[in-house]
Amino acid sequence: MYQDKNLTFADAQSLATVVATTRTPSTYSVDIGAAGDADKELFCVIRIDTPFTADGGAMECAFKLETHTADDFAAAKTVLWSSAALAKATLVAGYDLKFRVPRGMLRYLCVVATPTTNTVTAGKFDAFLVQGIDTNK
Repeated sequence: MYQDKNLTFADAQSLATVVATTRTPSTYSVDIGAAGDADKELFCVIRIDTPFTADGGAMECAFKLETHTADDFAAAKTVLWSSAALAKATLVAGYDLKFRVPRGMLRYLCVVATPTTNTVTAGKFDAFLVQGIDTNK
């Protein structure tokens, strides 16, 4: 799969020291354009780069794809997709979440990670958009 730097949300973005329930937006937002919904079918890939660990043992993290009309995502956001809270045993290097980006995109997209239990002590993720992938692999 080919990756376009302009369609990258995060590249080895660390969640170390992120406290449980803290909403952590990706390093970058992606500008889809003034018209919003892309004319091509897009897929989002969230890939675990470095395994997640946490103080207190147990840890879960949930991911979202959000959209907004402004790139600062300051006001109310629209959630296009949400994962379940994933246990740290799942959040190992190479684990992928792949999904088709649903219709309803506004101009900007952003991936958000939120640990749901305990403070993250290590863990990095990549997130990006691509066209034409097999979501079954």
